[in-house]
Amino acid sequence: MSRSEQKDKIRKNRILCNIITILFTITCAFLIYNILLLGPIEPILRYILVAILILAVLRCLISRTLVIRGTKKKIVWFSVLHILFTIIFLVISIYIFIVYTSVNTFNKSSTNYSTSLVVLQDSSLEEIKDVKDTAIGMIDDPASYEGNTLALEIIEDEELLDDNEIKEYDDYHALLKALYSQEVDVVFLPTSYVSMFDSLDDYKNIEKETRIIYTKAKKVKKNSSSSTIDGPFTVLLMGIDSTSETLSASETGNSDTLMVISFNPDTLSATMLSIPRDSYVDITCMSKKNKITHAGWYGEACVEETIENFLDIDIDYYVKVNFKALVNIVNALGGIEVDVPQDLCTDNSNRTGQVCIKEGKQTLNGEEALVLARNRKQLANGDIDRGLNQQLVVKGILNAAGEKITSISTMYSLLDTISGSIDTNFTTEQILSFYNVGKNIIKQSHKSVTDSLTIRQLYLSGEGKYIYDTATGLNLYNYVLYDESIEAVSNAINANLGKQDAEMIKTFSWSIDEDYESIPIGKITSGSTSNAGETTSTNKQPTPSQKEENETTDETQNTLVTLPNFVGQSKSDVETWCNAHNVYVSFTYQDVDSTYTQDQVISQDVSAGTDITTMSSLKIILANVKEETTPTPPSDETEEEQEDTQTNSNN
Repeated sequence: MSRSEQKDKIRKNRILCNIITILFTITCAFLIYNILLLGPIEPILRYILVAILILAVLRCLISRTLVIRGTKKKIVWFSVLHILFTIIFLVISIYIFIVYTSVNTFNKSSTNYSTSLVVLQDSSLEEIKDVKDTAIGMIDDPASYEGNTLALEIIEDEELLDDNEIKEYDDYHALLKALYSQEVDVVFLPTSYVSMFDSLDDYKNIEKETRIIYTKAKKVKKNSSSSTIDGPFTVLLMGIDSTSETLSASETGNSDTLMVISFNPDTLSATMLSIPRDSYVDITCMSKKNKITHAGWYGEACVEETIENFLDIDIDYYVKVNFKALVNIVNALGGIEVDVPQDLCTDNSNRTGQVCIKEGKQTLNGEEALVLARNRKQLANGDIDRGLNQQLVVKGILNAAGEKITSISTMYSLLDTISGSIDTNFTTEQILSFYNVGKNIIKQSHKSVTDSLTIRQLYLSGEGKYIYDTATGLNLYNYVLYDESIEAVSNAINANLGKQDAEMIKTFSWSIDEDYESIPIGKITSGSTSNAGETTSTNKQPTPSQKEENETTDETQNTLVTLPNFVGQSKSDVETWCNAHNVYVSFTYQDVDSTYTQDQVISQDVSAGTDITTMSSLKIILANVKEETTPTPPSDETEEEQEDTQTNSNN
């Protein structure tokens, strides 16, 4: 081989080796970057892999120098070896990057708020420029970003204050009432207002009766912690009943499902609590008591604060998911095994057809799992039993995940199907930190994930009451929680988080002749409750510690008192009741005819069904029956004869 040919060969070898070395180095760097993204996952192993990759790059650089002038065989081996590892490293990098990106989409870095100007369907207003010389309604509550803050921005940006009258209302009920009564011409509502209100009887046709003439959306950056999860924590799971495939971070509305889960990674113990959507509690951002589902109108922050307030716990994180995500999760896992308590039927996730499931242990697909999680109308205790069924679905998902997520491809398939249907304030690093917890659970699982976890079922007991709602002017159904049940649930959650001592079991008794059934903490097991209620007495025997911790007797149950309808009753009836319930009452009288009896109640200034804790006083109007005078019968005598008769009588 001539000298020029040898130089040409070396030049070609150098070009080939340089290209291969550059590709290999870039691929290794990309892989190192992706490995470092995995944060808390196997830190020692990851650092070893990074060190190996750095050494591999150095070896590649050294080998390149040696083989440039080497034989063809060495060039071939160098090329094949490094091209093969380049492909392998690239595939691994892509898988890691895709998984990380999918997980990263769970946490929306900002919240998308959206507010619309809404008019009645037959309104002459077609667009925002037509809004002149009109009355505009909005919420007088800075806690409502969509009903107040964003509305004020629209008013300023569009100069609506100049030619219009702005009227402010305490809540959305009053605002809608003003629109329907035409007290105002247009109102500011969250863009998702249809899903918020169409479950109410007065507004079940709101989608057809109203329309949007203007919408403004705005992104607001979230505040979130970047620390990893290495201790006990709580998660609020919020289920949104939506037919949409994706979930906007701002999707507000009635929180159809509320579940609080506490988890202690040190003890592998968890508690699960389903909160009935009609629970009558103090809504922090509304500054009054109402159904907890209505807290969802003001966003997840209001829901969190409300639950923290009445349960006396801290909510560390939230996960918001729509029902489409549930269907996709179950299908991605190949189904979940659940012991269905009874036959159930309900609409599918698109509300285009009915899906039914049968009683018994079976594997449910996504749509079937949704039936179990969504149905409440066929259940004896309505939303109470639905919460328990939803816990069965969550347990089934945990078991299926532990058994079936054994490969990166399965994990990617799962993440890809649900990434758009979930919003959470968990950071990506915090989500990845669950790897170590999950690994420990799976290692200790002999049959299922829930076998290695101690999961305590919690239960909020209460009674159904119709309570007067000032905004709608109606008596609406509410679920009034018992204080003792709330206290038992709060203690159980805080004990699991290590914030207070758990009660120790000191004695234990059990009879082989009796079926054993674990009673959820907070559930009433003696006596009976109303139609919202729980179970009646049972011969299932809990342990003594469960009896102490769980049971609430009728004597200790607190009962919310609502104002009776006194119309038609007597003054003494009113006085007796008001004295017994420490209600200040004043009386005034109104002259009436004999169709009333004396001191009978004609009217009251506070509506029947009102929660008496919200009252300052009561004014009663009583009947004052005027005595009827008997008229003198007409006489047949003439006036002269009457005068003579009168004179004679005087004499």
